[in-house]
Amino acid sequence: MKNESGDIIKDQYIYAVAKIRAKETTLLTEQDINMLMSFKEYTDCLKFIKSKGFGENNQNDIEEIFSTEINKIWHDVFEMINDKSKFEILLLPIDFNNLKVCIKSIITGCDPEKLFINFGNLSLKKTLDAIKARNFNELPKHMRYAAKDAFDILLHTGDSQLCDMILDKSLLNKMEEISVNSKVELVKKYAEFFVGVANIKIAVRSCKTNKKIDFLDKTMVECQTLDLDTLKSAATKGLEDIYSYLLSTVYKDAVPYLKDSMVFFEKWYDDTIINLIKKEKSNSFTIAPIIAYILARQNEIKVLRIIFSGKRNNVSDDMIKERLRCLYV
Repeated sequence: MKNESGDIIKDQYIYAVAKIRAKETTLLTEQDINMLMSFKEYTDCLKFIKSKGFGENNQNDIEEIFSTEINKIWHDVFEMINDKSKFEILLLPIDFNNLKVCIKSIITGCDPEKLFINFGNLSLKKTLDAIKARNFNELPKHMRYAAKDAFDILLHTGDSQLCDMILDKSLLNKMEEISVNSKVELVKKYAEFFVGVANIKIAVRSCKTNKKIDFLDKTMVECQTLDLDTLKSAATKGLEDIYSYLLSTVYKDAVPYLKDSMVFFEKWYDDTIINLIKKEKSNSFTIAPIIAYILARQNEIKVLRIIFSGKRNNVSDDMIKERLRCLYV
């Protein structure tokens, strides 16, 4: 048996996956979600998830509880596998968010601390210092040029949207590179799906706002599962042209959700990810089951956010349920 690099499997993977299997038994089930939905009072919902081990004893603010749970995910994982590079596909979006925050905070003079997301690969202090000094070579290679361009654009034009577009495209380029080069099947599929769906979102939103082809050229990224020229052309014509093209691709199942709303398209995206990672339940010898567990926990928190937001705002149970995501277990 061999791991994703072709070497003899390391004991750390077998041990880490064994611990992950134990943690999977504590994930919320459909029965738990049904119980949560049955409560009429917000406070009863809060008591229930705390009885399931969410948050700390003294926490009663749901956002604090979610923050604690997110911290737990990464603390647990990094205790098992002390190599962040193994989780690059999940950490890259965090790194690019933090890069945006650094650039905007330096130019606008705002305090970045509350906008940072923890557990990325980037050292936030080093990143801030590098951008302040305009020493972009101190950044990882896949960020240097985009960071410089985004910084210059924001400094000279104040165009925050264009700044974001430059960095978002750099993120997508890196994700597509991973999808091509990774030897871990889950990583390849997840990264490619991430890029493909991002391209579809850009196409739909651009169509709705009557963007021209040059905008699409600046924002979309070549990927293996879409013919970008065809998608761009469709986006300049109309939504029906986009839907018609997608029906000939691996994203055909997304079309009914797109026709409904972007909210339901996001649900389709999340449910597809869960169905993808469920295949890792029988895998014990690579990093993939650990990545699957992280995604499952993040999805679990997303489901709880939907429920708690709905309960707090007196949204009908039917409307809450139609937005809920599939669970891993």
